[in-house]
Amino acid sequence: MNTGGFGFSFGPGDDDDDKSRRDQNPFGPFGFGGADGSGGLGDMLSQFGQMLSGMGSSMNSPEGQGPVNYALAERIARQQIGQAPAVRDQDRAAVEEAARLADLWLDDATQMPTAGGRVVAWNADDWLTETMPMWKRLVSPVAEHMNEAQLASLPEEAREMVGPMLQMMNQMSGMNFGMQLGNALGDLAKQALTGSDFGLPVAPTDVTALLPANISAAGKELTVPGQELMVYIAARESARQRLYRHVPWLVERLVSSVEEYAAGLVIDTSHIEEATRELNLESGDPAAIQDAMQRLQGMDLSPRISSRNAQAVSRLET
Repeated sequence: MNTGGFGFSFGPGDDDDDKSRRDQNPFGPFGFGGADGSGGLGDMLSQFGQMLSGMGSSMNSPEGQGPVNYALAERIARQQIGQAPAVRDQDRAAVEEAARLADLWLDDATQMPTAGGRVVAWNADDWLTETMPMWKRLVSPVAEHMNEAQLASLPEEAREMVGPMLQMMNQMSGMNFGMQLGNALGDLAKQALTGSDFGLPVAPTDVTALLPANISAAGKELTVPGQELMVYIAARESARQRLYRHVPWLVERLVSSVEEYAAGLVIDTSHIEEATRELNLESGDPAAIQDAMQRLQGMDLSPRISSRNAQAVSRLET
C-alpha cells in the first residue's frame, strides 16, 4: 500500500520483503496450511470444505444478497488480521495525551474550534468493526453500478441467455466483490494509522481514533521516536475531525461524489471486439490461428472502465 498520503513516505519493499510476499501461501486468508505443505492433504480438503460452507452461509445471510457479500468480506478481513492484540492501557493514555497536545497546537494554528467528541485507541480489529458501516456506503453503489454496466456491455443475445441465471450471477458477483473487499480491508486494517486515513471519513462521527500499534510499527520503519510520531499523527487526525465537525456538508459531499461517479460507470469492450475480428480465427488455417494466438498474448484485452460523471473525481481530488 502506498502510504505517502499520511504525510511521510515509506520506501519500497526490499528484495527480502518481495520474496516473503511471493512465498506466502495464496490460500492463507482461508486458513489453509503453510507454504511448506504442513497439515497434509486431508487437512487442506477439510478446511476447503469449511471455507465453502462459510461461503454458503454468507450467501444465505441478509448481507450476502446485495451487490457485495459483506459477511464474506468481513470474514476474510478478520482472517487476515488474525488475533489483534488488545490496546494496552499505556497506549490508550499515550493516544489521549497526544490528542491533547495536538489540540493545544491547533487552537493557535487554526480558527476552527475543537471537534470535541471521543478520543479512542483502536487495534486493527476495532478499525474494521468501526469503519465497516462507511465502507458499505462507499462500496455498495460502485459494485451495484458495476454489475449494471457489465450487463449493459453484453450483446442483446447474451443478455437474453443470462436472464434466467441473473440471480445466481449476482450472488457470484457479490462474492467476488466481497472477497476483493475483504482482502483490501484486511490489509488496510493492519496499516491504517487513524480513523480517517487518506482523507476519507470512514470513522464514526465525532470520533478521533488512532491505532497505536500500527503507529509504533511505522515509527520503527522511519526511525522516528514513537511519541513524536504519535503527536504528529494526532495533529493530522484532529485537524481532519475539526474540518468534518464544522463543515457539516463535507462528509456527505464526499460520499455523494462517490455515488455520482458510480452511477455513471461505463464498460467499453469495443476494442476487444475489434481485435478479435481482425484476428480472423474462423479461417481454419492452423498457422493463422497460431499467429493470432501469439498476437493475442501481447494485447491488452481488459475492459475499459470509465464514468459519464468524471467530474465527480475532480471534486474528490479537490
